[in-house]
Order: sequence, then structure tokens, then C-alpha cells
Amino acid sequence: MKKLTPKQDKVLTVVMWVVLALAALPLLHYGRMALVCDSFIVRGNSMEPTLHQGERVWGKKLIMGPRIYTCFDFSHDTLACFRLPGLRKPRVGDIAVFNYPRGWTETRMGFRINYVYAKRCVGVPGDSVSVEGSRYRNSRVADVGIPAANEAALAATDDSLLLASGVLKAGYFAAREDEWTIKDFGPVLVPASGMSVVMDSLNLAVYKDVIEYETRTEAFRWLGKKYEFRDDYYFFAGDNVADSKDSRYIGFVPVDFIVGIVPDR
Repeated sequence: MKKLTPKQDKVLTVVMWVVLALAALPLLHYGRMALVCDSFIVRGNSMEPTLHQGERVWGKKLIMGPRIYTCFDFSHDTLACFRLPGLRKPRVGDIAVFNYPRGWTETRMGFRINYVYAKRCVGVPGDSVSVEGSRYRNSRVADVGIPAANEAALAATDDSLLLASGVLKAGYFAAREDEWTIKDFGPVLVPASGMSVVMDSLNLAVYKDVIEYETRTEAFRWLGKKYEFRDDYYFFAGDNVADSKDSRYIGFVPVDFIVGIVPDR
């Protein structure tokens, strides 16, 4: 075999490094998506005026810790994963990207990959959340971050207009749509891991989907009994409070469904 000249050897070395760099780019790209942050395009107006239709936002995963899948069969509605350590848990006021908790059917909770929403957190585990006179209330935090002008505009909108638009009634997840509206909702206690609640008929209606997601059994078995929640949940709202499909309709979001936090909003 003919020995390479120093110039040829140098060229070959450069070519090898270029090939290695090009091969590493996809690994770096998908590694960044899985462990650091991922981008999402806003669809709809539910977060106006904070986020806009077509805007690209970044869900930072290092804040609460990246989610690592332990099962890659996404044909069913369960999620198997663990989280690497993060900087902190989600807070009231954060905007988060999360998997829509009814990704397969509106009648029960279930995980569906790549079906995500971006909303503002207005209740963390253990908080009591309500809407009174179109304004969000949290048992711990005075200001949840919803734009006051949006809440005022909702309060000034006639109920008949909201009803005609199909957005007035809320609480479908708890079968309370004849009592709760997007102007006056709750209060509801956001489930926390280890928290116990006696399941009377009203509580069972509110937490039915959570119990069935956690136990994979019929929730009515817990009627009259004390149920201890196994995981943490969050309550999310759209800044455009008059037109947002959020926890007022769909209920609680499991902590493992949260993809990342949108910073500085």
C-alpha cells in the first residue's frame, strides 16, 4: 500500500473530522430535544395576548427535569417514564407545554405523544382553585398571572353570547356543567401525591377520571371511602379566558404530562 503524503494525510484527517461532525449533528439535535428544550408552534388564540397564533415557543426541560421514557410503545394511553433532576417544580404563573390529558378520548384521561397544549399554571398540587366573577382565585397566591384585562372583558360579556358560542358551561370533567361556568367555577382542590380525600358523590365526580387513570379500575368502587392520590396534578388556564379549552373543561393534568416550562412570560 502506498504511503500517504503529509498533505494527503492532513486532508484525510480533515475529511474524517467533518464526517464525524456531520454524524454527530443528529445526535446533538435529538439530544437537545429530549434533554434540554424543544420548540412548539402555537395553534389558536387561547393564550392571547401572551402567545400568538403561529408563534414558536420553547419548552425548557431542564427547569423541572427532562422526561425519560421507559416504554416507547405509544399506541396505548399510559405513560411510562421518570424524570432526571431539575431546578424546580412548576409554579403558579408559569406557562407550560404539556400533553393534552384526554389525547385519545374526551371521556377519560390518557397520554398521547406529540399532542400538546401551552397554558398558564393557576394551581399546583394541594391548591384550591376557583373562578369568581370571571377572576381566577388561588388559595395560596394572590395573582395567578392571567391578564386582568382579559378577566374584565369576560366579566363584561353577556352570558347569552358565551352560551351561543358554546363556551359558557364548564366542569364537563366533573359533570358540573349545569352548575359551573367559565365565569363562576369551583372551587376544586388540585390533587397532590399522598393527599387523601373521602369520596362522597360530589368528590367522586370531580376526581373520577384521576382515580381511573391511576388505578385502571372503575372509580365507583371508592364511593364512601378515602382515596389517597398517587401522583401530583396541575390546573391550567388559557390567558384568553373567554376562549380557551383548559382545565375548566378538561380537568387536572398529571405532572408527568408536563413537557417543559416556557420561560420569561
